[in-house]
Amino acid sequence: MLSRRILIALSAVLLPALLLLPLWRNAGLGAGEDDILYYWPMRLQFQRCFDAGEWPLLNPWNGLGRPFLADPQTAIFYPPTWLFALTKIDVAYPLHLALHVALAFYGTYRLARNERRSEVAAVFAAIAFAFCGFLLAHRAHFTMQAAAAWAPLVIWRVRRAIHLSESSIARGIRAGVIAAICLALQALAGHVQMAALTALGCVVMTFAEQRRATGPAESPSRSRTIRFGALLIIFIATAGLFALQAIPTWRYMRVCERVSWSYWQFTENSLLPTAALTMLSPFVLGQRTPNTMGDAWWGPSHQSEQTGYIGVLTLILAALSLRLPWRAEPQRGAWAWLLLIAILLALGRYGPLCPLLYWLPGSQLFRCPARALLLVDLALALLAAATVDDLVRTATPDRARLRWVVQQWLKRWPLLVAVFVLTPLLIIALALPWLPAATATAARHALSPLNPALWAATFITLTSVGALAAVARRSAAARAAWLLPAVLALDLGVVGWSLDVPREPVDLRRAAHVDPDNEWLGFVTNDPGRLWVVTPKRGDSPGEYELSTLKAVANTNILEPVELLTDYGPFQPRVYVREFGFRPWGETARAEELLSNSDWMIDARLRWVLLCDTALPAPSGATLTATTSHGWRLYRNDAVANLPLAQFVDAEPGGDLQAEWISNHQLRIQVNSEFKPGVEATEPPLIAQLPLIAIPGWTAYSGGVGRPIEVDEQLFLRVPLTDGAQSVVVEYRPPGLEEGLKISIGSVALLGLLFLASFALPRR
Repeated sequence: MLSRRILIALSAVLLPALLLLPLWRNAGLGAGEDDILYYWPMRLQFQRCFDAGEWPLLNPWNGLGRPFLADPQTAIFYPPTWLFALTKIDVAYPLHLALHVALAFYGTYRLARNERRSEVAAVFAAIAFAFCGFLLAHRAHFTMQAAAAWAPLVIWRVRRAIHLSESSIARGIRAGVIAAICLALQALAGHVQMAALTALGCVVMTFAEQRRATGPAESPSRSRTIRFGALLIIFIATAGLFALQAIPTWRYMRVCERVSWSYWQFTENSLLPTAALTMLSPFVLGQRTPNTMGDAWWGPSHQSEQTGYIGVLTLILAALSLRLPWRAEPQRGAWAWLLLIAILLALGRYGPLCPLLYWLPGSQLFRCPARALLLVDLALALLAAATVDDLVRTATPDRARLRWVVQQWLKRWPLLVAVFVLTPLLIIALALPWLPAATATAARHALSPLNPALWAATFITLTSVGALAAVARRSAAARAAWLLPAVLALDLGVVGWSLDVPREPVDLRRAAHVDPDNEWLGFVTNDPGRLWVVTPKRGDSPGEYELSTLKAVANTNILEPVELLTDYGPFQPRVYVREFGFRPWGETARAEELLSNSDWMIDARLRWVLLCDTALPAPSGATLTATTSHGWRLYRNDAVANLPLAQFVDAEPGGDLQAEWISNHQLRIQVNSEFKPGVEATEPPLIAQLPLIAIPGWTAYSGGVGRPIEVDEQLFLRVPLTDGAQSVVVEYRPPGLEEGLKISIGSVALLGLLFLASFALPRR
């Protein structure tokens, strides 16, 4: 018979395959938003660079050339990212997702076991978090799902390091090194906000536990000093390990508008009160990928930012865990504190914490406070596990009282069903008179008795209540308690089989290329040049979200590839926003003004303009080439035909200037002018202008001698040249990369020495 440890390990691997089965036929794609707009193309670009034997330092296809490695969401230094260098993207992408679901399961299981919870309680918590609404809804946010999966493992290792430090310096050092490595890997996974939230969770748990754990037999000040001292050292070590990504990112971010975001941008996508409805019934407000289990999302904000569903059983058991006297247990009390603070943080502009956090240096770099649902779901999972543990342990007066409370609750099971099923419907019915017409129509359909989501929620609630009743009636419930994680898996499996699962399978051939049904793309690929797709906003949604691969917008242009004027990402250089007014999602309120000026189009080497807005005028000096069935107009700028990649600025020397890409981050400029070397010229110095954005990191090499290119507030990159015939290589390297590598390598060496030296220290 297989040991329980082997069975738990198999569960971590097999449950993602089973509970998320429909996702794998689509290679993990489904939402049609950031998954295909951003993460899939960027991983494909990484794969192409690896195949070409190049480091992906620059993305030359978007936004006049944007840093690739310096964008933390490319996760170049995160080991699982290299799956994309080893196998095809349609294998690596779902494997990456599945591995992190398994990681979330394992980390939560170990965290619960570290709190002395029984195996059944630990498995319950692992299922609850690994398949919670936060992780499932953010599957489209590839790096967010990866980083969030590390949260329970990091908190487990950090708490273990802190506890061991109180009794043994040697063991505390070893545990602290492992904790720092785990937290650094979470940050390197590509979404620093998840690592910051996890670090906040560690601080809250440490503070809450030290308050309750300190007794008269020990020195409160000594305990507090050891705990927070160990936590500070772990954070410093993590910063050193993360430096190779953090420093290049920060150096680039300094020239971007993100460092000056407003409070409104900082609190965008705060947790709304309506999110409570999805905590009770996940599809009551529809979903962004309509299928049998729900119509199109009609709720406010975005579904991914407002979904924290964690199962009916989890909510009931977590509520029971907060009842006195079990609330006084130190570990349970710490999770209760974390739950409260996470909710207040997630509320964003509707709560008390974000107005204070906005003035904390560095915190305004993040957005979407609702992402604190990560900590909400984790706290609920561990609180529920505490109640499961009480139900299966040997009876004590407190546990007997708990069993009696559960039985009293279950006597009123119709009330429980009403809370989870009827309460959301009642709230929607009461709100109908104030809803816009289109939203009201969707709301009425949600209230229909024929709505499958309503019947699924009813069935799950009745099954969950029945399973809890079966366990509560037994005095020795250890075996019967396995019914609880089984029913929870059924509950969250319904969500996993439905959330962001299209009715029809995704055509992966189209996911590897711009949509082949495109009616205009052939003109662009046969006559290459930079493209601007003018996409107006559609209500509250970016225009890129509508028929994305048909428009080749966001980063889907990389699939072909085609050079695109706009960029889809979190970092927009200030000079780029100043000149064009482009936002992170590609729209601009200055489209008409830009279309009327052909000078900048020539400088940007803009060959093509696709107008997806019938109200906008034709670009100045451009020729209409095609009109699609959607009414989009493709214009060709003949002034850019055969235009060289580089042009002279403020000088008209004899001869010519040619440029070509020699790698993804290097160009060669060939100068053949009539100026003679060694002869002082009275003309202005030769300057070559490239249709690339002027950001720090560019260097010019000539004759083996390099010199940095000074960039100021000009939009396009300008390279000073010396007189005479010559060849100049222009290269981009992320500023701070070498510095970050040195710090990270030094940190690895130092932590390695500390780890080995700890074995020479006394155990206590």
